[in-house]
Amino acid sequence: MDAQSLSARLNKPIKILLVLFGIGILANVAMEFYAEKKRGELERNFCESEQVRDALAQINEGAPRRIDDATTLKGAACEGGSFIYDYALNSSPNLDLSALDAGDAEILKEMLFAKAKAGFCSTEF
Repeated sequence: MDAQSLSARLNKPIKILLVLFGIGILANVAMEFYAEKKRGELERNFCESEQVRDALAQINEGAPRRIDDATTLKGAACEGGSFIYDYALNSSPNLDLSALDAGDAEILKEMLFAKAKAGFCSTEF
């Protein structure tokens, strides 16, 4: 076997591998494009998605519901692509709301919002 015939015999498998590799890259690019398109559709249609509608129905079916001694879940809604929980804060043995003035209530609201946001928004949906 001479060098030319050996080179010809080796070129065919290499060409096949390169074609398969190219097809794999094209398939990956197409899948990423499709996935990005679907992500965009989910973001635009978040509130209309079946999962969100089902979650809202389950939450609102049992509302209002007492979460703990100071918190009542009044319901939930989806507006503008955001899932919104409606809570009421009640006086309890650990929290006397009547002792708060308007400024204290606003500070408490901001603190609770930040804590809830960190808890709910720290993981991917």
